[in-house]
Amino acid sequence: MIKQLFFTKLAPKVATLQDMEVLEAKLGVKLPAAFHEFCFRWNGGYAGRENEAYIVPQSYTEFYKNMYGDRKLEGAYVEVHFFLGATEEFKQCNLLKEYLLYRGSKFRFIPITNNLEGNQAVLLVDSPMKGVFWFDSDTWERPENDGQEARPILMPIADDLESFYNGLVANPDNRD
Repeated sequence: MIKQLFFTKLAPKVATLQDMEVLEAKLGVKLPAAFHEFCFRWNGGYAGRENEAYIVPQSYTEFYKNMYGDRKLEGAYVEVHFFLGATEEFKQCNLLKEYLLYRGSKFRFIPITNNLEGNQAVLLVDSPMKGVFWFDSDTWERPENDGQEARPILMPIADDLESFYNGLVANPDNRD
């Protein structure tokens, strides 16, 4: 079960079972139960101060290596400003729009959050949708072969979507 999340602005309505079925049909995947729960309770919105950061556990060494190199850093976090939901009434937080608009469909990942820098927490389409990955919009793999296109580097940050939602906290840099 997902903990209580807080928002400064919420979607005008929560998702229905039919909304979820339509979204999954358009994406061509079955979304995790935690995403269904999220949409049935809130369905997207602007993150409240209480849950606008996710502190990435130290065990996710790939994230730390890609983001910080050899620097020893503890308690690094990713910022979440927008939670994406299942319905189209709240266009700023529409998962399908983001998926189609921002490379998700091309690279086979589904965004679940955005931040102001264009970074996203995502689920991988071709996996069993267990883990949550971080897509930093500035971090790309540049193949040496000139004929190949650059691809985003997706770094694991949480074992599953429920752990991600439940790990959200106040931004450590914005404490009063």
